[in-house]
Amino acid sequence: MLGLVELFIFMCIFGYIIRKNGTSTMIDIITTRFHDAYSRIIPQDFKRQQNGRIIREQNIDLLKRPSDEQHKRFPTNEVKSSPICNGDQQSISERRTSLLPSHGLICQDCSRNLDCKPEENIVRRALEAVDILKVTQHASTESKYDWGTYCPHLAQNLRLKKYEYKPIFDKVIKHKHVREEIERIAKNATKESNVNFEDEDAYYSELLKTYTKKAHQSLMQMRCTLSDKLLRLTSYVLYKLLPLFLDGVVNDPAQIEMIKEAQKKMPKTPLVFLPLHRSHLDYILITFILLNNDIQCPQVAAGDNLNIPVFGYLLRGLGAFYIKRKIDLPDGKKDYIYRSLLQAYLQESIIAGHNVEFFIEGGRTRTGKPNLPKSGILSVIIEAFIDGLIDDAILVPVSVNYEKLVDGHFVNEQMGTPKKMESFRTAVSSIWKILNDKYGLMRIDFNEPFSLKELVKSFKKRQEEEVPRPLPSARTLLTGPSVSSINGIEVVDKHRVLVDNIARHVVFDSSSTTCVMSTNIVAFLLLNKFRNGCTMRELSYALDELKQQIGNDRDFEFRGDTECVIERAVMLLGSSLIQRKVQSNGEVFIAPVLNVPNVIETAYYSNTFVPYFALDAVVTTTVATVNEKTQMGLNDVIDIASLLCDILRYEFIFYKPCQDFSDEVKKSVVRLCNLGILSNVNNSVTMNFKPSQTLLSTLAPFTISYSLVAECLVILLHESIVSERDFIKICLSHIHRKVDKGDTTYGESLSTDSIKNCLKVLERWAVLDTELQKGSKMLSLNPLYNSTTQVQSVIDKFEKFVILK
Repeated sequence: MLGLVELFIFMCIFGYIIRKNGTSTMIDIITTRFHDAYSRIIPQDFKRQQNGRIIREQNIDLLKRPSDEQHKRFPTNEVKSSPICNGDQQSISERRTSLLPSHGLICQDCSRNLDCKPEENIVRRALEAVDILKVTQHASTESKYDWGTYCPHLAQNLRLKKYEYKPIFDKVIKHKHVREEIERIAKNATKESNVNFEDEDAYYSELLKTYTKKAHQSLMQMRCTLSDKLLRLTSYVLYKLLPLFLDGVVNDPAQIEMIKEAQKKMPKTPLVFLPLHRSHLDYILITFILLNNDIQCPQVAAGDNLNIPVFGYLLRGLGAFYIKRKIDLPDGKKDYIYRSLLQAYLQESIIAGHNVEFFIEGGRTRTGKPNLPKSGILSVIIEAFIDGLIDDAILVPVSVNYEKLVDGHFVNEQMGTPKKMESFRTAVSSIWKILNDKYGLMRIDFNEPFSLKELVKSFKKRQEEEVPRPLPSARTLLTGPSVSSINGIEVVDKHRVLVDNIARHVVFDSSSTTCVMSTNIVAFLLLNKFRNGCTMRELSYALDELKQQIGNDRDFEFRGDTECVIERAVMLLGSSLIQRKVQSNGEVFIAPVLNVPNVIETAYYSNTFVPYFALDAVVTTTVATVNEKTQMGLNDVIDIASLLCDILRYEFIFYKPCQDFSDEVKKSVVRLCNLGILSNVNNSVTMNFKPSQTLLSTLAPFTISYSLVAECLVILLHESIVSERDFIKICLSHIHRKVDKGDTTYGESLSTDSIKNCLKVLERWAVLDTELQKGSKMLSLNPLYNSTTQVQSVIDKFEKFVILK
């Protein structure tokens, strides 16, 4: 009866959703809920013992329930037409019980192992990824009379471990650095004023009150109000809502055990979660997983654009503390009071023992591949350690991926349309849209935790022992300045290289362990190997071949028959991105839609997979810059590859900061020789037969975009100075014309992100000079390049690497 009561409460809260979908939908949902509640009691196969409790878990092969509700939301007519996919499609994501190499292990060269793995064999362990929406380890005890058996979600959330979240507001507002900054600014303002000498003290006191009040208001807007009750309530609601639009939220329980073991080994040490960012759903589900595994929920850095009515309050109670996206004053001057508040808030949070979470990239990726790190918040934590405010911190890189992005696509932003600010209306509209669609699986992976103390020690030792290398251009790839953080925190110069190296290492590791979804690999193959389309048989063979080539270097969130995997990906991506036709001979023909803007959205899913091939693609492109039969010395390959890596330095992190560029290029040459793409005889490298279309195509959208941006530099010969915003519009129009005329077939080269990154390269090369005018960034040619000849030399440098058009 208690299970029926739980269902009744749930249906009352969300009844309007059911009514909108009709009576048959309501019956299907009720049937599904009964199945969820009572299937846990009968089948003993789903139960296993752990720490004296019965854990009920549903593994990956049971993620997709074949209900009428699901088929309505997610039509499968085309999939059923395939003879291989008739019947149960659950084989797409089988449970992985075979022993596979662990993914997400720490770099042994940089950090000491925390011995936090539950298995004795740390290299090979069983990956038992489960749908966390079906795991309720607190639902019941061994007793068959436990009411939690009948109301598992309610019992799960009532029995979670309770944590005390200490308030830090008063400590922050009274922080030494905050007070000093307020006093300094008040003194400077008093000196610059025209008040009489006799009135200076009164004026100074009045300014102190004004700035203190301003700091108090800013901190009120920033603060987090973590609520245990709200966390539990939200967790219960998520158990009910998430299955409406996700087939499952997948996580490996062994990863959670690693975090718990690290906490046992280093008690009272704060956890710092560093996720890559794809969707607004990321931080909610990371908190959801930690909460339901009895790990203290973190305070999460969020942009103040999310501080909207109702939702802003809820997110604050779930752990969000809000940071201004534009931290400085409207006149371009730095807001030192706000900066000191933010630094003090972060320091006091970790000193108080709060776990912290922030997105190392700053914001959501707009292209599908990881952004370069923004190291502001990380620098505060590292400074707190170096200054002795904390003994250590446990860093936990996190990777997140979706079969279909819940937030929708970023095509309009890539084509130059300004981002629309979030509001209550748009939030409600987005939630309604999400609840009425299907987005497949979501995967969250927690990498092995590592000690900040050990990492800092390792990097400092390496810097002291570092000897000059023969390739300074390659070395600069490691030590370039960090991209400024959205929160405006500046990295202290003396620790800039250290902070940047740690941040880049985290992004590289998280990117390397991001699980590959069916949509990623299908989009990658269609855009880079079969742009003109192919048969199902050809695509299946290529997918199997690619998986075999990669081996165990990456984890794939799909199993089973390859054609079913492809059909599922095609269905999720939709007919606007992928065309599927049955030919007269009965074969299925699949082709990507190459029109703009459709291809830009497809590229988003493909780009998630691109970083894995980035360095190999650089080497292949380097060798392809010469004639097919021309030999290139290995040292020449390294030199030219270093130039291409320098051009694309803001697009990819090609190797770990602890690795040597020359060594990594040599390893890449060996890999490509083993694949038969290159030949290396006596350190002379040549291309075997025709260059690899797939690897060349991987970088083509970026090299094309950069070369077309360089062509737009001629405009600056006639216009002495142009705003960056206007110049980006000029570049977008130029690339769009080239695509429309057919001068390039890579419509995905139309990308605002790539244009901005190219401008950063040109600024770094001193081709462009920049200055701020009334808050706007202005561009002009450096006098050394202010001639047609010099501009053409820059264009030639980029066009050298445009192999495919």
